[in-house]
Amino acid sequence: MLGQVTINVNLGGLIVPFGFRVVDKLNQDMILGIDFLEHTKAKIICAEHKVIFYDDLVQMNFVEKQKDIIASLDENCILHPGTETLVKVYLSESMVGKCVMLEPMAVRDKQKYLIAREVIQPNGKYSVCKILNASDQKISLRRHLQVAKVQGIDVNSITVYEDEENKGSKAKESRGNVRSSRTLKELGIEINNENLTQEQRGT
Repeated sequence: MLGQVTINVNLGGLIVPFGFRVVDKLNQDMILGIDFLEHTKAKIICAEHKVIFYDDLVQMNFVEKQKDIIASLDENCILHPGTETLVKVYLSESMVGKCVMLEPMAVRDKQKYLIAREVIQPNGKYSVCKILNASDQKISLRRHLQVAKVQGIDVNSITVYEDEENKGSKAKESRGNVRSSRTLKELGIEINNENLTQEQRGT
């Protein structure tokens, strides 16, 4: 053994510093031993070819042909009952000027929230995604939780859809460009501040 060193291990975007022994003429670049698996609370699921770290916080495939780009929560967040929340996520790899699809991760055991499938254009390593809490309970999600995989898409295959009703209403608005407005008095709102003019009071 030549010595010891602390290395930052990237687990799907989650950086885990850990101490390793340096050995000469090792066949592999790195070996993750039992001490590392215990430290990260790893669970190996052979039937699904994946490893789960930190009580379902991170999932990784150990048999894969292509490295996945993963979207993870950038901060702790609380999902209130019956709401859809827009949360900030970071990507395991930076992407600039590309339209991609966020595909939800496989549903975990006892998961009570749903991740929206959506088209995004990340700003470097950061973007946002929508999470739905359809339950009647408040849900707390931890920072670094993996929520989606990034998939490339062909932007030419995206079609903007508008129904006939919306087309008609937009055409009328563009032709007339008239916005209906009412005074506060017409809305039943009365302001009694004597320092305001009649115009400022909306009468």
